[in-house]
This record gives sequence, structure tokens and C-alpha cells, in this order.
Amino acid sequence: MFGDAFDRSQNAAEVTIIGAGPVGLAIALELDRLGISSQVLEAGGLRRRRSVDGLFTAQLRTPATHGPLEAVSAKMFGGTSNLWAGACVAYDPIDFKERKFVSDGVWPITYEDVSPFLEPASRFLDAGPAEFIAANVAHESGDEFSCTSLARFACERRSQVRHGGAAVRSARIRVCLNTVVTEVFLSGDGVVTGLAVASSDGSKLSRLPVRMLVVAAGGIETTRLALNMQRDRPRLFGGEAGPLGRYYMSHLMGSIADVRFLKPQHVDLFDFRKDANGTYTRRRFQPSEATQKKWALSNTVLWPEGAIADARHQRALLSLVFLLSGANGLGRAILPEVIRRRYSENSLGSTAGAHLRNLAPAGFKSILADANSLLERWYADPRPPGFLIRNQGSQYRLAYHAEHLPNRESRVTLTGEVDRLGMNRIAIDLRFTEADAASLERTHQRMSEWLKRGSLARMVLRCNPSDQQKTILRQAKDGTHQLGMTRMASSAKDGVVDRDLRAFGIANLYLCSTSVLPTSSQANPTLIVVALALRLSHHLAHAFKAEERPASLGMHSLRSVRSLPSGK
Repeated sequence: MFGDAFDRSQNAAEVTIIGAGPVGLAIALELDRLGISSQVLEAGGLRRRRSVDGLFTAQLRTPATHGPLEAVSAKMFGGTSNLWAGACVAYDPIDFKERKFVSDGVWPITYEDVSPFLEPASRFLDAGPAEFIAANVAHESGDEFSCTSLARFACERRSQVRHGGAAVRSARIRVCLNTVVTEVFLSGDGVVTGLAVASSDGSKLSRLPVRMLVVAAGGIETTRLALNMQRDRPRLFGGEAGPLGRYYMSHLMGSIADVRFLKPQHVDLFDFRKDANGTYTRRRFQPSEATQKKWALSNTVLWPEGAIADARHQRALLSLVFLLSGANGLGRAILPEVIRRRYSENSLGSTAGAHLRNLAPAGFKSILADANSLLERWYADPRPPGFLIRNQGSQYRLAYHAEHLPNRESRVTLTGEVDRLGMNRIAIDLRFTEADAASLERTHQRMSEWLKRGSLARMVLRCNPSDQQKTILRQAKDGTHQLGMTRMASSAKDGVVDRDLRAFGIANLYLCSTSVLPTSSQANPTLIVVALALRLSHHLAHAFKAEERPASLGMHSLRSVRSLPSGK
């Protein structure tokens, strides 16, 4: 049900959750299924408002590498799922293993700890079953790489559309919109006792009691709240020299090469396809685990991209749509914001001149067919997540999505500026390094050699061979995936939360956002963090059911939390 955080007559829920994005909703609904009540506090409302977004702006110390926050996050019911392109990809077993060439990338849990929750997480995200391996393709190249890695795409990307009704109908879930948490109150012995909250317009203030607190406010905002807690308690989370705010990771995205298929029909393998469940999937190239270890490669996937942005399609209408998509309003109606910005900011993409040449009269021969294709896509249910437009040369942009290596100096910090509700704003310094670029260069080199041994395709480099690393770093810009700043670890020296996502030194505080991930993998982080959210829900439910439910948080309930078997 919808509730009012400023109504002091309401009873305290067993679990308070900050954030009503996919992670917060997943926790609330799973706790509800397990018989535990929750209160979900969301800073935004049912629709996005500039006045709320204005509370969450940041200073970009490296604007060349990070998109503005308003473009990569949304403060509203459903959170950033409203901007999401819908890709659901599983982390690989190698991501959880210690790798000599990935410094500061150790997980406190194993792949087996989280894998049981991938299936319900994929279902929750409306991406069908957790099947991420496609049928193998005979290409006579050996097993150094494969093209069996599968991405799944949510049918309904907006979490509030898919799950908001269930949350509002539940008697055990109270969703409080337009409620901003401005302070977390701690007792002297390290227990969260309450929250200071304000209405998003600042007209109402209140203090909420807390029994168990989960911060699921997205990577950046979860980190910002923890940093504001540390501002008032300088030794918290290891102090200034500790891990909080450090190791900020995203992904490297871009293209430095084309892939030319030896037979035109080979590209069909990599098109968006519906599986038996009606879910769209896409096949990608990926180096094997053995190849990654042998050549010290960060985890990377690559795929052919015949997008509207590539003028080689020679279609007038498609070029016109691409040129118009550069306008924010129309572009967001045509493409998810993340995809639109990637196409419009791609430094190795087709020039505007190439698209304008497609507008010559000859390019309009297929305009009716193209218009019909676009309309079919627009009204399809579910709508296809992207385009793979064929061209006569069977040569396509080879896009990559690569792991961003942990770097202690890539970080988020507080500034001296405060917002209108009194919280310090943040500064973002997202760094990509030569090590990131060198790994991607080696990946392309190894894949090119692998393709040469087979009958599927060949790689065509699109930049000077000596400029590969510079070109990769020039394209390195993200911020949609906000990982690492409150990382999981085995000790407080190395991380902010333990294997169960409980904050070190605070008995009843849990953080559950992409910021807890110690490495970034090749995968979009939404699926893995929802899986961790479901795992956390079972941990919390066990804590409440291990003994009788306490009337108020005290040492009795804290014993229940501390006695919980790790990883359950």
C-alpha cells in the first residue's frame, strides 16, 4: 500500500528500505512472500520531476568519462529501470575467482553462493529463465573464443509497471513516495536507531524509527548516504583512508573494429531473437576462461552492431531517424536513453555527412518498407530491444562491453556544497587506465587471430594499430553502471559490507546496490544485484524468524542477526 512517512501513528515496519527501484522492490516483495513487513522510502514520485532530480546532482571532475547524473539515473518510483535498456546478463564463474591480473578484485562469496538466485532474479526482471548459453556454432576456429554467450532482455523494463501493483496491494509493504532520507541516526554501540526524512519539496520533516535498514538507492546515491554518515563520524567505514567511495567502476563500451562475415547469412546468428518464452535474446562473442587467464584479459563480450547509427545501411528514413534522435526529447521516445547517448556520442560512428548523403533521392526507394518496419517495431509487444540492420557488404561495427578493472583512485567524494535539504553533494572522479585499454587491445588481437582460423568472419581494424589504446580510452565513458564504492569484502580493511551485505561495524545496516560489487565483469549489473537482493531477503527473514519477533530493536534481535549462518 502507499503510505505517508510523516504519519507518526504508523507502526514501524520490520525492515526499512531506502529506494523503490528494481532492487528495493525485489527486497520488499520477497520479504512479503516470506512474511516480513517492510517500508519502502522513495525520494521521487510516480513521475520524474526536475525539482527532485536537482537534489541529486554531482560535480564531475572527469566529465569526459562520466555522463551527467540526470542522464544515467532517475529519482522516481521504479528508479533507473525507467531509463534502462533491459539487458540481463549473468556474471561468469571466473568473475568470482581470484585473478592475478585483477588487483583488488577478490569476492567474499563464490558463484555458487549467488547462482541459486539468478533464476528468480531473471524472472523478476521479466527476462525469462536464467539461460545465458546459446547453442554452439561450428566455425572451425577452436575454443579460444566462443559465440555462445547470451544476453537476455526484459520484456517490461519498468519495475514499477511490472511489480508496483503487487507492492501497493500488499498489506505488509508500505511505499512512501516523495520521501528523502537526510540523516541516519546511530547509537553509541553501532546500531541504526532511526532516520531523518524530509518531503522532496522540504515542507515536511520527521524522524522514523528503524529496526532493520537496507539502503537500495542505486550505486551513487547509496554511496552518497554512506559518505554523509561518515562526515559526522569520521572513523566510520575505515575513515578517509578506508574503502568507502573508492574503486568506482563502470564498463568500457565502444568499437575499434568491424567484423566482416564471410557469408551474409552468418550475421543472422547475432540478431535479436525471441526464445520459446517470448523473451528477446542476443548472442555475443566472448574469450573463454582459459583464454582470459592465459593472456590476462579482462572479461569482455563483443557483437556485430548494425544500428541506425551506422550509415552503411544506406536507408534514408533510418538516417533521418538517427539524425533526429540527437534531439533529447524525440531521441528518448525512439531509443532508451542509455542507447541513444551511446550512439550519439560514439567517436568512431558514421559522420552526420554520411547520413545526410543517405537522404539523396535514391535513398528513399525503400522508405515505405522502412517505415512499416519501424512501425511494427514500435507497436510490437514486447518491443525489440535494438536493431541489426543488414548492409550489402556484410560488414558491421564490432561493439564491445568490457570489464573495468578496480582502481582505488577512481572514486566518489563529498564536496562542501549542500543541497536544499542539508546533505553534502558529491564529486565524481571516474578513471579508466592504460591497463583497461591494453587488455581490450589484446582481446581484439586474440579474437582476430581466432577468426582467421575459421570460416565465420574476419576482423577489420578501424583505427591505426598504434592508436588502439588511445582510441579505446577516448571512447571510455559511462556512469550508467555504478559499481564498487561500497564493495563487499571479507574484512573492514578491504570493503564496506560483508558477504551478507551488512555494513562492517553496524549491526542492523545493509547496503544493496550495484556499488557493493567488487568487480564489474562483462555483464550489466542489474541481474546480479537483484539476485543479491533476493539472497539478502532470505538472510533478513531468517534473522527475524530465528527467534520470536522483537517488539523493538535491542540486543535480543541483534543476537538473531549475528547468529545467522553466513550466506543463507
